[in-house]
Amino acid sequence: MQPIKKWQEPLFALGGFGTAFVYTIQSAWLYDRYNSGVLLVLPLLWMILLTVASVLDGLVDVPIATLSDRLQAKTKNRYILIAIAIIPCLLSFIGMWIPVGGSIAWLNVVWVFFCSIIFFASYTLLAVPYLSALSDMVDGPRARIRVTTWQAFFNTIGYCMAYALMPLMFTLVAKTQALGIEYMNAIMYVALACSPFILLMLIPYFVIFRKRANLEAMSPTAESIEKAKHLSILESLKVVFKNKEFRNYVIVLVFYFTGLQIFLGGMGHLNKAVMGLDGWLITVMNTAAFAPIPLMLWLYNRINRKWGLRVALRCAFVAFALAMAGFSAAWIQWTGSQMVSFYIGLGASTIGSFAIGAFFSIPYMMPSQIAADEAQITGTNRAGMYFAVQGLINQIVGAVAGSVIVPLLLLIHPSGQATYVEGGETLIDYSGAVLYGPVAILLMVGAFIFVGRFKDYRVTASTEAKVKKE
Repeated sequence: MQPIKKWQEPLFALGGFGTAFVYTIQSAWLYDRYNSGVLLVLPLLWMILLTVASVLDGLVDVPIATLSDRLQAKTKNRYILIAIAIIPCLLSFIGMWIPVGGSIAWLNVVWVFFCSIIFFASYTLLAVPYLSALSDMVDGPRARIRVTTWQAFFNTIGYCMAYALMPLMFTLVAKTQALGIEYMNAIMYVALACSPFILLMLIPYFVIFRKRANLEAMSPTAESIEKAKHLSILESLKVVFKNKEFRNYVIVLVFYFTGLQIFLGGMGHLNKAVMGLDGWLITVMNTAAFAPIPLMLWLYNRINRKWGLRVALRCAFVAFALAMAGFSAAWIQWTGSQMVSFYIGLGASTIGSFAIGAFFSIPYMMPSQIAADEAQITGTNRAGMYFAVQGLINQIVGAVAGSVIVPLLLLIHPSGQATYVEGGETLIDYSGAVLYGPVAILLMVGAFIFVGRFKDYRVTASTEAKVKKE
């Protein structure tokens, strides 16, 4: 497959931005849409069915990846899956925000579960061939670092919009008296207004994927059919887990991704329960965690080029550990002042943005690079399966972090009280979030140690040219 040109690299990354952005919206705000002011869902049933949907999402990644890799082996055109999936993805995203049962709570949960299944499956059909292109169409580690930097840059914009801008939009829409919209419905309208971002995937599809697939399209030959036979689910899984470099990467992934999910899932508790923040202070705090990422990515790539991937990632793990330690140190019961906690947390967020940028970039770069290295030796590209296995692991880790670790830590009450009274209202004490820091630090220590097993992808323009010449 012909490599993409340098001017196409940001267009490639822009396609993934839209789908990743709406996925973040779904993860961050869907429950709030049904549980703000008026309870339109049964919380326990919601938790069970949406967890099932998330697990099924991880499981369906594997057969979809097999289909993608088989299509690539036979026809050089795995990207037709994007055209098939984009409309179901858009319609199911829209559907999950619109309750069909009125005040019938269980019916709304079942409806959202149904829409989520379609959304997750179609999202995977979009994501697998898109991410696989990092090994099919992006030539060499240096180019992959550039493209994954663009992807992390656009993802950063998405996180800033989802966690910092959208809450302000909810409040603004709800407070517009002329509209007469409740906060819960304001969430729905803002989310629906963001749904067209999914269509950004059409940019790389028409500008890059479709043109190159047409250039190299072929009818199945005996050789391609024989090659595709070796891309069964079990065969591909066997090959993937036999890859030593991928196994080393998975160990590190489990450590750092668990820490990242604890942070992302617990941002609200860190801001409110630990640092005692509210209003615009929370917006500034969240912005500080994501806005500096483009600059931090530049710094991360400079370290990567000069000292190698292992050193760059270890810097990221140390930065994340320092950030989480800072959030714990900013506990308002220790500082005694909201503003002191705010400034400590602001510094921690800024330091942590270096790590978040690296954590956004590495899941794109590593599976594609490992698959490309393997394809050079075996002639078979299993990029789809590598990304699918990574996605399955991320789903399991995310479920454990968000549904087990975070709730268990919140059951611990360092202040010595399970509830407190504020404004005449009895509230649950969530100061156990102060323990996110020590847990995350331990996870980063594990990642720091095991990253020593990584192949050191230290690539400069001169070394890459030498490799190509050879």
